[in-house]
Amino acid sequence: LHLGNLKFQATTTQNMDTCTVANVNVLRVISKLLKLDENGLRDGLLKRTIFAHGEAVITPLSQEQAFDVRDAFVKGIYGKMFIWIVEKINSAIFKPKDPSAYRKR
Repeated sequence: LHLGNLKFQATTTQNMDTCTVANVNVLRVISKLLKLDENGLRDGLLKRTIFAHGEAVITPLSQEQAFDVRDAFVKGIYGKMFIWIVEKINSAIFKPKDPSAYRKR
């Protein structure tokens, strides 16, 4: 839920649309809750890294792209959590029948 509170501020750097995290305190809370490095999380949300021909090309994201990355990250987390919850519920309610309960006719 905290990820939805994360906001980005549009900026321009070297004639490119870029952005920064507008509320760093929210980023700090998120990184602690997810047990992620704060700088790594920031870079993951604000930059795109493409590996080509043995080199890494890092490109800053625009504000709109950063919001899209944030939303995709949230969707992935919720998807994994939903699957985990369903598996836990299924394992709790599923009880295999005792083979000795079957009668031979």
